[in-house]
Amino acid sequence: MRRDRLADPGLNELLIVKALQAAPDLGVTRVSLNFAMFRSALARGERLGAGPVLRAWRGILVLLSRWLQIESLYKFNAKFRPIWEPRFLVYPTARDLPRIGVSALQAEAFLTLGLPRPPFAWGRSGMMPGKPGRSG
Repeated sequence: MRRDRLADPGLNELLIVKALQAAPDLGVTRVSLNFAMFRSALARGERLGAGPVLRAWRGILVLLSRWLQIESLYKFNAKFRPIWEPRFLVYPTARDLPRIGVSALQAEAFLTLGLPRPPFAWGRSGMMPGKPGRSG
């Protein structure tokens, strides 16, 4: 879960706890926090006795966590002691995987693609193209 760096620590946790406390009064019986990708690999890889392949896979995920929220989402969710539900990806053909992968990354906010900027910078001067500027 993304947070404002200027916000007080624990604000997201407070908001989630308050929402969970209000849920029964609203008729909500089940809540989904957020998707912790590769959670199982992270959890199994940090256990004592984990094999070298699993430890290596966890190491790669921890390394990727520098740029993507993989380990941090897992640890954030774990604070609430959830029931972990696996997610599966079903796809028609292997050639669809790159498009599906990019879409999944966008849906989880791991990849943000901004809108293309216009070739002119009318925002700096406050004038729109084709509009005369104010004088004096």
